[in-house]
Amino acid sequence: IMGPTPVTGFYVDVGWGTYGFKSGPVSGESMAECIATQRTPEIISAFGLARFTDGELVGEKGAAAVGH
Repeated sequence: IMGPTPVTGFYVDVGWGTYGFKSGPVSGESMAECIATQRTPEIISAFGLARFTDGELVGEKGAAAVGH
């Protein structure tokens, strides 16, 4: 989940699981842009919190299974 929330000034970048360390640089850059411009960059738009209420969920191909 990435981007703004209904709470003014509160942004989230969570739910990465074990793959988050690989995405750190681009997620940090995208979140910085989101906060500075108050617009969600296209690259993270599919991962917004509102997708759960809007019914625009990410397909199963966008999820990754982790085997331990």
